[in-house]
Amino acid sequence: MKTLLKSISFTGLGLMLVSAVLVFNNSIGRNIYQALALAGTAMWFATVPFWMKRRLHHSE
Repeated sequence: MKTLLKSISFTGLGLMLVSAVLVFNNSIGRNIYQALALAGTAMWFATVPFWMKRRLHHSE
């Protein structure tokens, strides 16, 4: 399950990166870029909290 969540997360990051490059090259329009970037952001933030856990060490 953790591997699936990681792959979805990194696919979202890739979607944001590829859409930025495509809009920079004038291959896609601004509206399509915004939709792809929003989808990539949603994919990233919806899946990352489930596999990227931060462990806190308390010294007492």
